[in-house]
Amino acid sequence: MIDDQFLHQSAHALVLDPTRISHLWAKDLSTVTHRGNVAGIHDALVGLASD
Repeated sequence: MIDDQFLHQSAHALVLDPTRISHLWAKDLSTVTHRGNVAGIHDALVGLASD
């Protein structure tokens, strides 16, 4: 669950949306990275592992 107060304070959120439509509201937020396909989700998770 994403806490909108954290986003309001410029926290960053990674939204993994395999259904591609469940979290479309998040796509336009500058503090959210939205990934909705298998390749994008994979890349995001690999990126997290390397941080």
